[in-house]
Amino acid sequence: MLDLLFMLDTSGSVSQTEFASVRKFVLDLTAEFSVHPAGTRIGVKAFSQAVYDICPFTSDGTVVTNSVNSFNHAAGPRTCTGKGLDSCRQMFERTGRPRISARRVLILLTDGQANCRADLTIAAEHLTSIGVETFSVGVGSANRQQLEQIASSPANGHVFMVSSFSMFDEFARHLWP
Repeated sequence: MLDLLFMLDTSGSVSQTEFASVRKFVLDLTAEFSVHPAGTRIGVKAFSQAVYDICPFTSDGTVVTNSVNSFNHAAGPRTCTGKGLDSCRQMFERTGRPRISARRVLILLTDGQANCRADLTIAAEHLTSIGVETFSVGVGSANRQQLEQIASSPANGHVFMVSSFSMFDEFARHLWP
């Protein structure tokens, strides 16, 4: 069993075209899992200056697809990663009946650097304390040091850098070969 949450950067540095690649990546990776109540549940959030709940945890793949496809890229002026991480922790905590044996995974996709006041280290530690394994995926010139602060240990197995949004397939092969 797996509870998989995607957190997507929708700050102003992510174009509509690039967000389309992010959307495709999420849907392609979701299709790789057996999404049903006894298997995988998927959730999706987006963040910029605000945090957006695209899709709450669900065991219905059609709901994930429809929610992700209907979300309009909401380019915000800032990259409030810590705020997004806090929101992810809250989502994992309020998922209803806990699935004790479910692996909890967060995949953060960003092209930038956090530029809001929230402390990334504390937000990441809160996720770790509730059993969430975090993968950080940086695109282009994303701040690797911040990605390492966010990711679970060891960083070399949880931090991935790709040169462009079109390279997400390469990351997916490393995560779930």
